[in-house]
Amino acid sequence: MAERQRAEICKVLALGARILILDEPTAVLTDAESTSLLTAIRRMANAGKGVILITHKLREVVGHSDRVTILRQGRTVASNLSTGSLTQAQIAHLMMGDVAAPQRQPSNLQAHGPDLLVAVGLSASRNDGSTAISDIAIRLRRGEIVGVAGVGGHGQAQLCEA
Repeated sequence: MAERQRAEICKVLALGARILILDEPTAVLTDAESTSLLTAIRRMANAGKGVILITHKLREVVGHSDRVTILRQGRTVASNLSTGSLTQAQIAHLMMGDVAAPQRQPSNLQAHGPDLLVAVGLSASRNDGSTAISDIAIRLRRGEIVGVAGVGGHGQAQLCEA
């Protein structure tokens, strides 16, 4: 997939494109493929091409862009911010606004069957060694659906692998 994406980018560059607009180009790539593609994109920018990178992966925003515009519900909430002075947490806050902690409803665990999975203290790292998830606790009983929500690129894949 990474090679196909590179080939498509090379095609448009061969046709003389000076601006690239890439929408979630790393969505289906491994971490290594993503790093390789983003490095190639940086080289294109250094060669004078303009690149707009649309992504939900905050580490890509912080690590591979110069400036960022942040949208929330289709509206611009911040524009032209230097990524050199932003953290992933600050960008997440701008993306999501003030998010109140969800109100936990008491669950009727007796209504469901026996435990199918109990994980306590689950942690996992990304391929680069950085922490993807830390001290996660999940309990799944027969007949339950447990949802896990989060911004893309923040440990969901590592949670599933773990």
